[in-house]
Amino acid sequence: MHLEFDLEPGQRIDTAISEKYPQYFSRTLAQKLIKDGKVFIDDEICKKSSHKEDHGKSVKIHYEPSPEYNLHANHQTSVPIIFQDRHLAIIHKPAGMTVHPGSGTGEDTLVHVLLAQIDRLSEGSDKLRPGIVHRLDRETEGLMVIAKDNRAHFELASQFSERKVLKEYHGWVWGVTNPLDNSSEQIVEGFIGRHPKDRKKMLFEHFPLHANWKTARMSFTTLKTTKYFSLIKINLQTGRTHQIRATMAKMEHPVLGDTVYSHVLRRLSKTSILSVQKEQIINGGLFLMATRLSFIHPVTKELLDFQLPLPERFININSIL
Repeated sequence: MHLEFDLEPGQRIDTAISEKYPQYFSRTLAQKLIKDGKVFIDDEICKKSSHKEDHGKSVKIHYEPSPEYNLHANHQTSVPIIFQDRHLAIIHKPAGMTVHPGSGTGEDTLVHVLLAQIDRLSEGSDKLRPGIVHRLDRETEGLMVIAKDNRAHFELASQFSERKVLKEYHGWVWGVTNPLDNSSEQIVEGFIGRHPKDRKKMLFEHFPLHANWKTARMSFTTLKTTKYFSLIKINLQTGRTHQIRATMAKMEHPVLGDTVYSHVLRRLSKTSILSVQKEQIINGGLFLMATRLSFIHPVTKELLDFQLPLPERFININSIL
Protein backbone atom coordinates (compact mmCIF):
# COMPACT_ATOMS: atom_id res chain seq x y z
CA MET A 1 0.00 0.00 0.00
CA HIS A 2 1.34 3.44 -0.92
CA LEU A 3 -0.11 6.50 0.80
CA GLU A 4 0.67 10.11 -0.03
CA PHE A 5 -0.26 13.51 1.41
CA ASP A 6 1.13 17.03 1.82
CA LEU A 7 2.80 17.91 5.11
CA GLU A 8 1.50 21.06 6.78
CA PRO A 9 4.16 23.67 7.64
CA GLY A 10 5.46 23.29 11.22
CA GLN A 11 3.79 19.91 11.82
CA ARG A 12 5.73 16.93 13.15
CA ILE A 13 5.83 14.11 10.65
CA ASP A 14 4.76 11.36 13.11
CA THR A 15 1.80 13.45 14.30
CA ALA A 16 0.81 14.25 10.72
CA ILE A 17 0.75 10.57 9.74
CA SER A 18 -1.33 9.46 12.72
CA GLU A 19 -3.82 12.33 12.21
CA LYS A 20 -4.08 11.83 8.46
CA TYR A 21 -4.57 8.05 8.63
CA PRO A 22 -5.90 7.21 12.13
CA GLN A 23 -7.47 4.02 10.73
CA TYR A 24 -3.99 2.66 10.00
CA PHE A 25 -1.47 4.32 12.31
CA SER A 26 -1.10 5.32 15.91
CA ARG A 27 1.68 7.80 16.59
CA THR A 28 3.81 4.93 17.92
CA LEU A 29 3.30 2.92 14.72
CA ALA A 30 4.08 6.03 12.65
CA GLN A 31 7.38 6.36 14.51
CA LYS A 32 8.15 2.72 13.77
CA LEU A 33 7.49 3.26 10.06
CA ILE A 34 9.93 6.19 10.09
CA LYS A 35 12.51 4.16 11.97
CA ASP A 36 12.16 1.35 9.41
CA GLY A 37 12.79 3.75 6.51
CA LYS A 38 9.28 3.50 5.04
CA VAL A 39 8.42 7.21 5.10
CA PHE A 40 9.70 9.57 2.41
CA ILE A 41 9.60 13.38 2.15
CA ASP A 42 9.95 14.55 -1.44
CA ASP A 43 11.32 11.08 -2.28
CA GLU A 44 14.03 11.21 0.40
CA ILE A 45 13.91 8.92 3.42
CA CYS A 46 12.68 10.67 6.57
CA LYS A 47 15.12 9.91 9.39
CA LYS A 48 13.46 11.58 12.41
CA SER A 49 9.97 11.32 13.87
CA SER A 50 10.29 14.93 15.05
CA HIS A 51 10.96 16.22 11.52
CA LYS A 52 9.15 19.46 10.64
CA GLU A 53 9.03 21.59 7.49
CA ASP A 54 8.67 25.34 7.04
CA HIS A 55 6.87 24.73 3.77
CA GLY A 56 4.54 21.89 2.88
CA LYS A 57 6.16 18.93 1.20
CA SER A 58 4.94 15.65 -0.23
CA VAL A 59 4.95 12.69 2.17
CA LYS A 60 4.91 9.14 0.84
CA ILE A 61 4.40 6.05 2.98
CA HIS A 62 5.24 2.53 1.87
CA TYR A 63 3.06 0.41 4.11
CA GLU A 64 2.05 -3.23 4.05
CA PRO A 65 -0.90 -3.70 6.42
CA SER A 66 -0.94 -6.86 8.48
CA PRO A 67 -3.40 -9.49 7.31
CA GLU A 68 -6.57 -9.73 9.35
CA TYR A 69 -6.33 -12.45 11.97
CA ASN A 70 -8.62 -13.57 14.71
CA LEU A 71 -6.31 -14.62 17.48
CA HIS A 72 -7.28 -17.81 19.25
CA ALA A 73 -5.68 -19.44 22.25
CA ASN A 74 -3.76 -22.60 21.39
CA HIS A 75 -4.26 -25.14 24.17
CA GLN A 76 -2.53 -27.95 22.27
CA THR A 77 1.00 -26.99 23.26
CA SER A 78 2.78 -24.93 25.91
CA VAL A 79 6.04 -23.17 26.68
CA PRO A 80 7.98 -23.21 29.97
CA ILE A 81 7.25 -20.18 32.15
CA ILE A 82 10.38 -19.40 34.17
CA PHE A 83 8.88 -16.53 36.20
CA GLN A 84 5.81 -14.34 36.26
CA ASP A 85 4.12 -11.67 38.35
CA ARG A 86 1.30 -9.19 37.73
CA HIS A 87 3.29 -7.24 35.16
CA LEU A 88 5.49 -9.61 33.17
CA ALA A 89 6.51 -13.18 32.49
CA ILE A 90 9.79 -14.82 31.50
CA ILE A 91 9.39 -17.75 29.13
CA HIS A 92 11.62 -20.24 27.34
CA LYS A 93 10.71 -20.15 23.67
CA PRO A 94 11.45 -23.45 21.94
CA ALA A 95 13.29 -23.68 18.63
CA GLY A 96 10.99 -23.92 15.63
CA MET A 97 8.25 -21.66 17.02
CA THR A 98 7.44 -18.35 15.31
CA VAL A 99 6.91 -15.51 17.80
CA HIS A 100 3.84 -13.82 16.32
CA PRO A 101 1.35 -14.23 13.45
CA GLY A 102 2.27 -13.10 9.98
CA SER A 103 2.17 -14.16 6.38
CA GLY A 104 2.17 -17.95 6.14
CA THR A 105 1.81 -18.67 9.87
CA GLY A 106 -0.93 -20.73 11.46
CA GLU A 107 -2.27 -20.79 15.01
CA ASP A 108 0.90 -22.32 16.42
CA THR A 109 2.84 -19.12 17.12
CA LEU A 110 4.11 -18.12 20.54
CA VAL A 111 1.34 -15.52 20.77
CA HIS A 112 -1.35 -18.18 20.31
CA VAL A 113 0.26 -20.33 23.01
CA LEU A 114 0.65 -17.41 25.43
CA LEU A 115 -3.05 -16.59 25.09
CA ALA A 116 -3.77 -20.02 26.57
CA GLN A 117 -1.11 -19.90 29.30
CA ILE A 118 -1.02 -16.34 30.62
CA ASP A 119 -4.02 -14.59 32.18
CA ARG A 120 -3.51 -11.28 30.38
CA LEU A 121 -1.17 -9.74 27.80
CA SER A 122 -0.34 -6.13 27.01
CA GLU A 123 -1.90 -4.55 23.93
CA GLY A 124 1.37 -2.93 22.87
CA SER A 125 1.30 -1.15 19.52
CA ASP A 126 0.19 -4.08 17.36
CA LYS A 127 -2.97 -6.12 17.91
CA LEU A 128 -1.28 -9.21 16.42
CA ARG A 129 1.55 -9.07 18.96
CA PRO A 130 -0.03 -8.87 22.43
CA GLY A 131 2.65 -9.09 25.11
CA ILE A 132 5.52 -9.16 22.63
CA VAL A 133 8.27 -6.68 23.52
CA HIS A 134 11.11 -8.27 21.53
CA ARG A 135 11.60 -11.29 19.29
CA LEU A 136 13.73 -14.32 18.66
CA ASP A 137 14.12 -15.92 15.24
CA ARG A 138 11.87 -18.89 14.61
CA GLU A 139 14.87 -21.25 14.71
CA THR A 140 16.36 -19.74 17.89
CA GLU A 141 15.34 -20.93 21.33
CA GLY A 142 15.76 -19.17 24.64
CA LEU A 143 14.61 -16.54 27.09
CA MET A 144 12.00 -13.88 26.29
CA VAL A 145 10.26 -11.34 28.51
CA ILE A 146 6.50 -10.99 27.95
CA ALA A 147 4.56 -7.90 29.06
CA LYS A 148 1.24 -8.40 30.83
CA ASP A 149 0.14 -4.75 30.90
CA ASN A 150 0.83 -1.66 28.78
CA ARG A 151 2.83 0.13 31.46
CA ALA A 152 5.27 -2.79 31.61
CA HIS A 153 5.28 -3.11 27.82
CA PHE A 154 6.35 0.43 27.03
CA GLU A 155 8.85 0.62 29.90
CA LEU A 156 10.47 -2.63 28.77
CA ALA A 157 10.44 -1.47 25.14
CA SER A 158 12.29 1.66 26.23
CA GLN A 159 14.95 -0.40 27.99
CA PHE A 160 15.49 -2.48 24.85
CA SER A 161 15.58 0.64 22.68
CA GLU A 162 18.07 2.36 24.99
CA ARG A 163 20.23 -0.80 25.12
CA LYS A 164 19.81 -1.22 28.85
CA VAL A 165 18.92 -4.91 28.63
CA LEU A 166 21.67 -7.52 28.92
CA LYS A 167 21.11 -10.14 26.21
CA GLU A 168 23.50 -13.09 26.17
CA TYR A 169 23.49 -15.96 23.70
CA HIS A 170 25.50 -19.13 23.31
CA GLY A 171 26.16 -20.65 19.93
CA TRP A 172 28.27 -23.24 18.17
CA VAL A 173 29.81 -21.82 15.00
CA TRP A 174 31.95 -23.23 12.21
CA GLY A 175 35.72 -22.86 12.50
CA VAL A 176 38.14 -21.70 15.18
CA THR A 177 37.07 -18.15 16.04
CA ASN A 178 39.99 -17.10 18.25
CA PRO A 179 42.85 -19.59 18.41
CA LEU A 180 45.38 -17.36 20.21
CA ASP A 181 43.50 -16.28 23.31
CA ASN A 182 40.11 -17.83 23.97
CA SER A 183 39.43 -15.52 26.91
CA SER A 184 39.54 -12.25 24.94
CA GLU A 185 36.37 -10.49 23.85
CA GLN A 186 35.92 -9.59 20.20
CA ILE A 187 33.76 -6.57 19.42
CA VAL A 188 32.02 -6.49 16.05
CA GLU A 189 30.46 -3.23 14.85
CA GLY A 190 28.90 -2.37 11.53
CA PHE A 191 25.57 -2.09 9.74
CA ILE A 192 22.78 -4.48 8.83
CA GLY A 193 20.23 -4.30 6.05
CA ARG A 194 18.17 -6.52 3.78
CA HIS A 195 20.28 -8.60 1.38
CA PRO A 196 19.95 -7.03 -2.10
CA LYS A 197 19.72 -10.40 -3.88
CA ASP A 198 18.04 -12.67 -1.32
CA ARG A 199 15.13 -11.15 0.61
CA LYS A 200 15.19 -13.99 3.15
CA LYS A 201 18.60 -12.85 4.36
CA MET A 202 20.06 -9.87 6.13
CA LEU A 203 23.53 -8.63 5.24
CA PHE A 204 26.17 -7.38 7.69
CA GLU A 205 28.77 -4.91 6.40
CA HIS A 206 31.21 -2.52 8.04
CA PHE A 207 29.78 0.34 5.98
CA PRO A 208 26.07 0.87 5.14
CA LEU A 209 25.03 0.01 1.59
CA HIS A 210 21.78 1.97 1.90
CA ALA A 211 20.50 4.93 3.91
CA ASN A 212 18.02 2.80 5.87
CA TRP A 213 20.62 0.28 7.08
CA LYS A 214 20.86 0.11 10.86
CA THR A 215 23.86 0.10 13.16
CA ALA A 216 24.72 -3.28 14.63
CA ARG A 217 26.99 -4.02 17.58
CA MET A 218 27.79 -7.20 19.45
CA SER A 219 30.72 -8.87 21.15
CA PHE A 220 31.63 -12.49 21.70
CA THR A 221 34.03 -14.63 23.66
CA THR A 222 35.26 -18.04 22.57
CA LEU A 223 34.58 -20.60 25.30
CA LYS A 224 35.72 -23.80 23.60
CA THR A 225 37.10 -25.00 20.28
CA THR A 226 37.12 -28.40 18.60
CA LYS A 227 38.63 -29.43 15.29
CA TYR A 228 35.72 -27.98 13.33
CA PHE A 229 33.65 -25.81 15.67
CA SER A 230 33.82 -23.11 18.35
CA LEU A 231 31.42 -22.50 21.21
CA ILE A 232 30.99 -18.75 21.71
CA LYS A 233 29.14 -16.55 24.20
CA ILE A 234 27.60 -13.47 22.59
CA ASN A 235 26.64 -10.17 24.16
CA LEU A 236 24.06 -8.70 21.78
CA GLN A 237 24.04 -4.93 22.21
CA THR A 238 21.65 -4.12 19.35
CA GLY A 239 18.76 -6.37 18.41
CA ARG A 240 18.67 -6.41 14.62
CA THR A 241 16.93 -9.10 12.58
CA HIS A 242 19.25 -12.11 12.15
CA GLN A 243 22.08 -10.03 13.62
CA ILE A 244 24.15 -12.84 15.13
CA ARG A 245 23.60 -15.15 12.18
CA ALA A 246 24.39 -12.53 9.52
CA THR A 247 27.41 -11.20 11.43
CA MET A 248 29.00 -14.60 12.04
CA ALA A 249 28.38 -15.59 8.42
CA LYS A 250 30.17 -12.44 7.28
CA MET A 251 33.11 -13.43 9.52
CA GLU A 252 33.08 -16.86 7.81
CA HIS A 253 32.00 -18.54 11.05
CA PRO A 254 28.29 -19.22 10.36
CA VAL A 255 26.20 -20.64 13.17
CA LEU A 256 26.12 -24.41 13.14
CA GLY A 257 22.87 -25.70 11.68
CA ASP A 258 22.01 -22.43 9.94
CA THR A 259 20.50 -23.42 6.59
CA VAL A 260 19.87 -19.81 5.53
CA TYR A 261 23.40 -18.42 5.93
CA SER A 262 25.45 -21.54 5.18
CA HIS A 263 25.34 -24.79 3.19
CA VAL A 264 25.23 -27.31 6.01
CA LEU A 265 25.45 -30.51 3.96
CA ARG A 266 28.22 -29.14 1.75
CA ARG A 267 30.29 -28.12 4.79
CA LEU A 268 29.75 -31.46 6.52
CA SER A 269 30.77 -33.36 3.40
CA LYS A 270 34.24 -31.77 3.62
CA THR A 271 34.87 -33.04 7.16
CA SER A 272 35.91 -36.40 8.59
CA ILE A 273 32.99 -36.34 11.02
CA LEU A 274 31.32 -39.75 11.37
CA SER A 275 27.98 -40.27 9.64
CA VAL A 276 26.15 -40.73 12.93
CA GLN A 277 27.58 -37.45 14.18
CA LYS A 278 26.62 -35.67 10.97
CA GLU A 279 23.04 -36.84 11.52
CA GLN A 280 23.25 -35.50 15.06
CA ILE A 281 24.18 -32.06 13.71
CA ILE A 282 21.60 -32.09 10.91
CA ASN A 283 18.83 -33.06 13.32
CA GLY A 284 20.00 -30.61 15.99
CA GLY A 285 18.53 -27.52 14.34
CA LEU A 286 20.10 -24.09 14.80
CA PHE A 287 22.78 -24.15 17.51
CA LEU A 288 21.98 -20.68 18.84
CA MET A 289 20.27 -19.98 22.16
CA ALA A 290 19.32 -16.89 24.17
CA THR A 291 20.69 -18.02 27.52
CA ARG A 292 20.57 -14.87 29.67
CA LEU A 293 18.27 -11.86 30.05
CA SER A 294 18.87 -9.14 32.63
CA PHE A 295 16.90 -5.90 33.06
CA ILE A 296 15.20 -3.58 35.54
CA HIS A 297 11.65 -4.54 36.52
CA PRO A 298 9.39 -1.90 34.92
CA VAL A 299 7.35 -1.38 38.09
CA THR A 300 9.33 -2.52 41.15
CA LYS A 301 12.66 -1.27 39.68
CA GLU A 302 14.31 -4.47 40.93
CA LEU A 303 17.16 -5.95 38.90
CA LEU A 304 15.99 -9.21 37.34
CA ASP A 305 18.52 -11.69 35.95
CA PHE A 306 17.52 -14.99 34.34
CA GLN A 307 19.74 -17.69 32.86
CA LEU A 308 19.21 -21.03 31.14
CA PRO A 309 21.61 -23.99 31.05
CA LEU A 310 22.78 -25.24 27.68
CA PRO A 311 20.56 -28.01 26.28
CA GLU A 312 21.73 -31.55 25.67
CA ARG A 313 22.12 -31.00 21.92
CA PHE A 314 24.70 -28.28 22.65
CA ILE A 315 26.64 -30.43 25.10
CA ASN A 316 26.78 -33.35 22.66
CA ILE A 317 28.82 -31.29 20.17
CA ASN A 318 31.76 -31.55 22.60
CA SER A 319 32.21 -35.18 21.53
CA ILE A 320 32.75 -34.21 17.88
CA LEU A 321 36.45 -33.45 17.52
